[in-house]
Amino acid sequence: MMTLVSYAGAPRAKSRTEAPAVDRRRLPETKPNAADLQPVGMSGIAFLRRVKASPEGYRVFRRSDRMIFGRVLTAGYIAALPRHADTVRLTSEGAAFLDRLIRVE
Repeated sequence: MMTLVSYAGAPRAKSRTEAPAVDRRRLPETKPNAADLQPVGMSGIAFLRRVKASPEGYRVFRRSDRMIFGRVLTAGYIAALPRHADTVRLTSEGAAFLDRLIRVE
């Protein structure tokens, strides 16, 4: 015996109990956090931890750092120092990203 399945857009039969009215208005959208939008991977997290560990600025010299540098810079987690070649510092967004990872929010 075949069972008929109603089409997804078909009207449903009335249920025996009335459900309360649901407010389907959209909630006001909040500005997304940059830390939520820009994943950088495990190598990026390790790079950010090295940058955080050097308060004077971290000099990018490792090959692995150079490979992840662009992605982390594009995410806004680091800022290059203008006078020092290949030296970066952690931005407030980068610090918030690392803090959020530590707290596992």
